[in-house]
Amino acid sequence: MPSLSFILQSLFLILAVIFSFIWTQNPTLSSYNLQLTGLLVLLYFTSKLFASRRHRLIDIESTIILITITLLLIFSTGGITSPLFFLLIFLLFALSLLFSPLQIAITSLSLSLVFALNPSSFDTTSLLNLIFLLLTTPLALLFGQKYLQVQKAQGKIKILETTLAHEQTNTLLFLSTSAKPDLFDALTNISHAISSNRLPHHLQKRLQETYSKLIKLYQSTNELKQEVANNASRDLD
Repeated sequence: MPSLSFILQSLFLILAVIFSFIWTQNPTLSSYNLQLTGLLVLLYFTSKLFASRRHRLIDIESTIILITITLLLIFSTGGITSPLFFLLIFLLFALSLLFSPLQIAITSLSLSLVFALNPSSFDTTSLLNLIFLLLTTPLALLFGQKYLQVQKAQGKIKILETTLAHEQTNTLLFLSTSAKPDLFDALTNISHAISSNRLPHHLQKRLQETYSKLIKLYQSTNELKQEVANNASRDLD
């Protein structure tokens, strides 16, 4: 079942389309198209100034204002035959980044119905524009979905980079504070045991072999520490 937010947003989108159509079709109101457009532009930029305080509300308000401004310009310059009709294509693509596919489809259908009901002359150009608007909707939906997928992928990459940086830090801390000091202590103790010459020959031989292996391991920790530090520096760059 659609959420209340989904229903309200869809209703606002439809009302923006209907309001623009009714305003421009009324002879009295249409004479104030320029004033209304200027007022909406002012409201749009004013809303952007306070966007940091009221993100969600400002987003839907800004969207409605943009839809209304675009439709006022189109209806005022010939409706479906307007030379500004192409702005609806950009509008659909922009909306696809903000709303769900179903909401975009509802908005596109509302626009199509409003233009189809427009009492102005409906010729071949009008029909082609209407068909073009309907055919553009699936492309806008696909564009919006691909964009969201890219955004999600980038978010996952950032999470992985953060996790990797955290693991690199932990590895450096482990090598610096635990692994190397413990290996150094072990090498020191084995060195003292070998130099004392108090152990049987076969035990001393095994200790020397162990000592040689621990020396290599100690050197490897230095190389590993340097490699992790270099990788961390490259990630920061």
